[in-house]
This record gives sequence, C-alpha cells and structure tokens, in this order.
Amino acid sequence: MKKLLLIFALSIFSTATIANVNFVGISYSFYCDSSCDGNNGYNLSYLGVKDRLGVSAEHNSKDGMNADTTSYTLRYALTDSFSEGSPYIAAVHLNHEGGSTDSVVKFGYAKVTGKGIDYDFSYTFTENEITENSYVVTSSALLRIALQGDLGLSVGVDYDGDIARTSLGVDLKF
Repeated sequence: MKKLLLIFALSIFSTATIANVNFVGISYSFYCDSSCDGNNGYNLSYLGVKDRLGVSAEHNSKDGMNADTTSYTLRYALTDSFSEGSPYIAAVHLNHEGGSTDSVVKFGYAKVTGKGIDYDFSYTFTENEITENSYVVTSSALLRIALQGDLGLSVGVDYDGDIARTSLGVDLKF
C-alpha cells in the first residue's frame, strides 16, 4: 500500500507542474452485476490536462472483492485541445490486485476546463481472458460539475456488459 501511495503521489506531482488544469478526487462507487447483489467501493483519482495531452492515475477499490485496480492513462486529443472538447485516443496501463497487468486502448470524447460542466465519454477495449480472440468493451461516462471555488461534483457510470459501476464524488481543482 505504501508503494502504491508513493507511485500515486509521484505521478500527481510530476504532471501537476506542467498541466493547465489538475483535479484530485475521491468518490463512492456501487457495483452491480447480473444478480445485482452489489458491492461498495471507493475511487481515488488524479487528472492533469495541458492542451492536447492528458495524464491520469486512478485507484479503484471494491469492498468484499479481491478486485482492486490501479490505472495510469495517457490521452492525446485528436483536435485542438481538451479545453474546447475533442475526440481522443488513450493508452491505459492497469495493475490488478494479485499482480496481473493489462495495457489497453481507449477511445473517447472529452472536454476538460475546470469551469462549468466537464465531461468524458469513452470506450475501453480489453482482451477477454476467457476467449483469447475477443475483447470486452467498457463504455464510460463521467461528468464533473464545478460548484464553488475549486470544488466540484463528479458523477460516473461504467458498464462492461456484465458489471455496472455508478459513482458519486468530489473533485478539487488546482
């Protein structure tokens, strides 16, 4: 856990110095599978954006499940910048509890300014572990709403065809 926190802190401080907009956040998550027994969890996140580049680090924890995941993402806007809204392509590296890792591709559209409403809609393609010649597609939507000062509210939904995750949290812009 100390190693994870150190990596998370270093990724924040190294990119925060060059980014136009930075966010740190914490959110509560509710996971629901086909039986919808549900599991709770939390998410810690960092996002830094400068013009056409975005860097993020995220840790997801699911209570009662051995499924904690840490991800590192590098986004590249395909048009002018994230501040005006842009389609993007991203490389994502996932570290799963138990030591396994994945590197995946993500496509999306995002607007990130830290003012008003920011959004990120994306599709992530992960190799299916059961059938090696197919992929699992996860669709995601995230809204960040600026409240007062540098404080914001975040609302998110992810769905991979089996498990849905909804989240509600707070972000701090710096």
